[in-house]
Amino acid sequence: MFVYVVTSYTDPAQTERLVARLRRDSPQSRLIVSHDKKMPPPDAAHLSALGAELRLTNEPITWGDATYLRSLLDVIEAAALAPDDWITILTGQDYPLRPLREYETHLATSAADMLLEEPDDDPRLPLFLARYVSRSYRLPPWTDRHRIRQVMKHIPGFSMSSSPRGLPPDLHRRRLRTPFDDDFRLYKGCDQFALSGRAARVLARADPKLLRYYSHTRVPSESYPHTVLRNDPSLRNLAGMVHYAQWVDTPHPKWLTSEDLDVMLQSGLWFARKFRPDEPLLDELDRLLDEG
Repeated sequence: MFVYVVTSYTDPAQTERLVARLRRDSPQSRLIVSHDKKMPPPDAAHLSALGAELRLTNEPITWGDATYLRSLLDVIEAAALAPDDWITILTGQDYPLRPLREYETHLATSAADMLLEEPDDDPRLPLFLARYVSRSYRLPPWTDRHRIRQVMKHIPGFSMSSSPRGLPPDLHRRRLRTPFDDDFRLYKGCDQFALSGRAARVLARADPKLLRYYSHTRVPSESYPHTVLRNDPSLRNLAGMVHYAQWVDTPHPKWLTSEDLDVMLQSGLWFARKFRPDEPLLDELDRLLDEG
């Protein structure tokens, strides 16, 4: 069985469009929409008519903290995968680039347990990994950020980073002890990925202490699954990205438009992100997928 999880936050109609596309391309798959409980949800009746399940997250989702990671682990566990099943994590702002039958054949014949990014040679990787050897604290909205920056100049081991979407900044304190060593390495990767049921079971059985540790780091969803799974010698990773995206020095990928179509298709990747709800390129992708 192939399971697609669509994490949904903002535009319900856009999520419903993606689910309808997935259902057309994969009639036998299981579709789950994991929607942020604090936002207006997609139409449950419409999703049900498409054979999709709507699950509201157990807690409101906030960018950069552990709420998204916990919701992700919850929905993967709730999928109750058999060992040879596959689960793919998408967002409501994604869209397929290639027919899902080809993607599912790729998964089923890969002899792998997971498709995770391995950016081990990225020169920026040490900057990202620094998130996970620090304890992070989200500051109150009324914080005098300038004064805190001035104070931190005189306190070694502390730093501050800004957050998107109008959220207050995070304060970071370097930890004296971490769970990571030569026998348990720290990894980072994209938080859209695909897992077999075997890999999902390993993730579910991870030491709860590790999740508690990660719950006090910045953007833990981009490291916790990768660290748990890549440290397990029984699992084989087919390294690479599932999604095409363009990053321009921001915490989020740029909005894709028709100007990006050729390079998207030439990437050979299976999905792309992210798209505005009214992006005309989605109509062109529908046409190409229907022809394929």
